[in-house]
Amino acid sequence: MKRKLVSTSRIISVGWLDGILEIEMKDGSLYRFF
Repeated sequence: MKRKLVSTSRIISVGWLDGILEIEMKDGSLYRFF
């Protein structure tokens, strides 16, 4: 999955592939939405 870097206080990057949205947080958490 390719992620795009974003400029926010809590999120590092956001990616989308095959209907799955991923959000990578600065604290190391990774959230997936189906």
